[in-house]
Amino acid sequence: MDNAVCECGVSEGQLHVFGCRWEFCPFCELQMVECDCVYDLIGLRHRGNPPETDWLSAEVFSGGLNDEQEQRWLATLEARGRIPFVDTPQFCARCGAKWPEHFQVPDVVWEYYAGPAHRKSVLCAHCFGEIRRLVDANRPRPAWLPAEETILEFMLAWRSGDRETLQRIEPQKFETHYRGIRPCRLGGPATG
Repeated sequence: MDNAVCECGVSEGQLHVFGCRWEFCPFCELQMVECDCVYDLIGLRHRGNPPETDWLSAEVFSGGLNDEQEQRWLATLEARGRIPFVDTPQFCARCGAKWPEHFQVPDVVWEYYAGPAHRKSVLCAHCFGEIRRLVDANRPRPAWLPAEETILEFMLAWRSGDRETLQRIEPQKFETHYRGIRPCRLGGPATG
């Protein structure tokens, strides 16, 4: 087995650098970038704030935690017991490629082509393209599915960070109540 190192620079068995997107929450056991425990456990979410900001203050919702809040959250994690880094590689569910390069397509495209068999799986771009080719070769393409050019434009926009194009193609992801984009725990809003 090779000596795995997390992108935050730590080796297996060590604690992640605080704020690493690969650290798991010791309360809910989701990746820290996916969990909302911080808001409840350090008292940032309450009914005095508007529902449009998920019951958070506008400052926290749009700007993330301030330094004092980050320190309170770190102390809460330390008291519970932070989870050390252990390498858990991702594999393409179809071909088995280790750590396939990430890509993004519009949600309706993923839902349609991945289907229930792979909807929650990791697929490499090659296998997802092959699935798309096979499906399109064997059934008519639904009119509600984005055009091939739009799918490719979305993929390029995601790779380059072109938020304007992403918002034009999938505007619902940029709406306040969309649950796929949540405020980042540390250092500003997440982009998806």
